Amino acid sequence: MSAETKPEEPTPQVRLHSLDGLRATMMLLGLVLHSACNYMDQPVNDAWRFRDAQTSGFFSFLVGFIHAWRMPIFMFIGGFFGALLVEKRGLTSFFRHRISRLGLPLVLFLPLMLPLTLSGFMIANLAQRVGFEAAWTMISNSPPSQFFTPFITIHLWFLYYLLIYSVLASLLTPISQKLPARLRPATLIGRVMRFPGSTLLLCLPVGWALKDSMLPGLLVPGVEWVPEKASFLAYAFLYLCGWALWSQKELLAKVASWPRILSSLALTLILFMAWGASLADPATFTSESRRFLVSCLAALVMWQAIWGFIGLFAQLTSRESPRIRYFVDASYWLYLIHLPFTIWIPGYLANKDWGSYAKFGLTLTITTLIGLITYDLFVRSTWIGNLLNGRRAPRALLKALQNRPLE
Repeated sequence: MSAETKPEEPTPQVRLHSLDGLRATMMLLGLVLHSACNYMDQPVNDAWRFRDAQTSGFFSFLVGFIHAWRMPIFMFIGGFFGALLVEKRGLTSFFRHRISRLGLPLVLFLPLMLPLTLSGFMIANLAQRVGFEAAWTMISNSPPSQFFTPFITIHLWFLYYLLIYSVLASLLTPISQKLPARLRPATLIGRVMRFPGSTLLLCLPVGWALKDSMLPGLLVPGVEWVPEKASFLAYAFLYLCGWALWSQKELLAKVASWPRILSSLALTLILFMAWGASLADPATFTSESRRFLVSCLAALVMWQAIWGFIGLFAQLTSRESPRIRYFVDASYWLYLIHLPFTIWIPGYLANKDWGSYAKFGLTLTITTLIGLITYDLFVRSTWIGNLLNGRRAPRALLKALQNRPLE
């Protein structure tokens, strides 16, 4: 990011509403991504164990493109809000807040989501061969223990990673504060962000971390309890960069101009396609230096998306909207419970010759409606809403859809 002139600092209201909305959007894009995984024109793999008979190359592209930058943006914003919490509430309060908002949902929801997810993959694959009713009968007679094996974090891995980063932040912040201010890691990274061409420099640590990934630059979902080394380090650096941005938050205005937004988002797409073309070249895998360069290209995709979407949301969500506020509040619940529905619904539709686009649309629509309705009825005004959002609020789905005040 260039900083030839000092930009005008945005107001806290604009800044926090926009980043809150961006964080929620990245979470909700998980519903899109997981619904689309069923209809990719690629073979089944360990990351997603079902594929419908009707597929499309569009969904393969969509999943790959969203995956390239969605969680990097989320981790970056997570670091930003982490630093905000430490400054506003103190380190002890930050640690308690992260345990309650990350640790407790992980402990409570994983034992529910894991069996529903694993059984969903089983019934979806069986339904493709014998029909849904027969598959349901077979699964119903299976021992429940098999639905907990393997015991992985599934889509809740991001809670696990954020929890680890929060613990590390709680342990390392007091040590960092003993250093001279100019030598603290967050301060150094914050200063780098002010340099012309700093985005290229910020790509180097991410590129280094991901050069030895399965594919150079590929972020692997860390569903195992032992973190996947390459992606864990890449996300950790992005979290640290978000943390550092809090001390340089006036730079947010620098990325909020339409020329910068449009160029960043266009580069995100162009560079992603260039990265994909590099992976198709066998020469990419012949040397360490080549792997590193391709991995840095993937990192540049992430950084262009980070700056582009931060600027876009600063422009589009500069004032609080009841509708946006409601979806921000609901996004955590929707993400926590959505995964089984994005598998069970495609399993039910497996033998219907409706085409991949119709099935995808139906899966995404039903999953979203279930999430919103259950949130309004059973979460928003209950202890679950207090756990996830820090407060109970009255039911307000109809008001939100009409963009009327929620209270």
